[in-house]
Amino acid sequence: MKRAAAVLAALLELVAVIVVVALLSLWASGALTVSAAPAPSRPAAEWTPIRDLDGATGARCDTATAADAALAQLGEHHVGLFVRPQSAVDAAVPAGSAAYAEPTPDGFGRIVLSTDHTVLPCRYVWSAVAHEWTHVLQYRACGGCDLYADGHGPAAEIVADCGSVLTGWPDYYPYLTERHAAGGRDGCSRAELDRARDLRRWSR
Repeated sequence: MKRAAAVLAALLELVAVIVVVALLSLWASGALTVSAAPAPSRPAAEWTPIRDLDGATGARCDTATAADAALAQLGEHHVGLFVRPQSAVDAAVPAGSAAYAEPTPDGFGRIVLSTDHTVLPCRYVWSAVAHEWTHVLQYRACGGCDLYADGHGPAAEIVADCGSVLTGWPDYYPYLTERHAAGGRDGCSRAELDRARDLRRWSR
């Protein structure tokens, strides 16, 4: 019995040696290649955009393409999106503004962005879209009312900035920055964030 076990063990060792030698021969001849298994891909975090930053890649920024991608990530499919020269933006809103939103008869609303990258750098297009989209949601919620009537404009702008904050996209929040510079709160209050978050039920 012991002799049979010893013979079996010897045979197994011989087989193992033959297999190793064969594999080494295949590898040396190039017939066998070894490649590392691909690392598992990490799922993209919610609201995380993929974008070309000005000067980072040398790629020309396309405002319309970036804005379309931002709206798609926001889950918005019906708002009108227009990219216009800065002169056209200046003719509609205070000079130097990078973008604006307005209600439309169909109830979906419209976002207009400047093509001037000195006014609206590519890296801020995502945040600007989120801000103006929040205005569109405000218009939908109030039936196309005047957001700036009776001195409500500053509050509407802060909530729009907070809508942009909720995305986690690059921190271009001009009205929050302005309020803080004037000695006010730094960032959004919980109530302001809640108002911005609640508006999302008006997305289409």
